[in-house]
Amino acid sequence: METSTIIPKLFKKAHARNSRGGATTFVTGNIGKYEFHDRPQYEGHKESSHLMADNNSNKAWASIYKDDNGNWSNQTESQAEERNEVYTFHGKKANERMIDFARKGIWKK
Repeated sequence: METSTIIPKLFKKAHARNSRGGATTFVTGNIGKYEFHDRPQYEGHKESSHLMADNNSNKAWASIYKDDNGNWSNQTESQAEERNEVYTFHGKKANERMIDFARKGIWKK
């Protein structure tokens, strides 16, 4: 098994924090229909490098990514899988831990 496939499973928070190298964008819209901006669109608009989507069960993934040309784009679960950005949670509290991670952002510093 490659190290890159182990990291998201064992160190979800650290992997999520470090996987984008500090690149950020200002995002508006909803999952799958995000729009990307160079500057804030409203007062208090925060930059993002990861907006998480989830399957409402035990998986979460970054729903945006930066392509090879430096453009931000929407990302599907299958695209996130290819980029090793799908996080799977196991055990009795898998759904609770997924929600904390994907929706509450506990992976952020």
